[in-house]
Amino acid sequence: ALGGLWTPAQAQDRGFRVATGSYLGDDADFRSVTGVGFRPDLLLVKGTGAEGSVLKLRTMAGALSKPLGEAVTVSAQDITSLDADGFGISRTGNRTNRNGQTYHWVAMASAGGALRYGSYVGDGSDDRLISDVGFAPGYVLVMGEGATLPMQRFAGMAEDQSISFDKETVLADCIQTFRADGFVVGADARVNQVGVVYHWVCLAADAADMAQGSYLGDDMDNRDFSTPGLGPAWLIIKQAQSAEAAVQRMRGVDGDLTLRVNDEGSRSDAIQELRPDGFQLGKDNSVNDKDRDYWWVAFQDSPYLDLRIDAGVDRPFPAEGDLLTLSPVS
Repeated sequence: ALGGLWTPAQAQDRGFRVATGSYLGDDADFRSVTGVGFRPDLLLVKGTGAEGSVLKLRTMAGALSKPLGEAVTVSAQDITSLDADGFGISRTGNRTNRNGQTYHWVAMASAGGALRYGSYVGDGSDDRLISDVGFAPGYVLVMGEGATLPMQRFAGMAEDQSISFDKETVLADCIQTFRADGFVVGADARVNQVGVVYHWVCLAADAADMAQGSYLGDDMDNRDFSTPGLGPAWLIIKQAQSAEAAVQRMRGVDGDLTLRVNDEGSRSDAIQELRPDGFQLGKDNSVNDKDRDYWWVAFQDSPYLDLRIDAGVDRPFPAEGDLLTLSPVS
């Protein structure tokens, strides 16, 4: 329902890793960016200028990545690799390493069981179930390798509704609904064209490190939103109507600066601040046009996932007082 409420997480052990940072473009080709702290499964880069956001998933072969807000094919000229402590970029595509341009990045990894990713080949059928995700999704992103816009679906959307990151309204026959172990796509070419490879990301509905919701714009400045227990590291907002492209802000972005997801320049008076327990919006139409509907999703880094050890036990059904031996499981 509209009104600014967010979905509270129930399971505190279902998280994922999130890191953010920035770098200055130097026009070098095949440059390595390090210091992420883990190997990313998902990596997004966005410059402060008029370059589109680019996303790479681990399922994407070789150097392929995909612009989020443009109806173009995957490219081997932007984010070229996902590495042990960072990622590789190229200047060739002009989206990730222009000389003197500031770029912000977000990295995510599925360490806590609340983030899953995968791929499928389109078959053109309607009501197609993408299963074996491992949980009920709360947020899903699907992007094809062809020249189509990526699509996203938020929890709380009506049946058969999803929306792109560009200047479009809610659409039918794309990401249609969520199921207990996956999601359903329609026959639209954005999600299920015959023979096209599609990549997807699912975040669990009960993820401890995700919050999302919807609200009605009121054109008031300095509007505060609370996300108790969650300090956003990455926030995405999309107007449900077609007038505005999605906007985003990462932890580490300074001042009153908001980044478009598509290939337009930065905005002010939009996402004004990310706080330890929420965020603040201005009155820019991208986030707060009067009587317009908005969807938002926020992610934080799990404070519980700096160290993870999987172990087996020598007695699967121990009795009280038994001595157990733990052995690491690779």
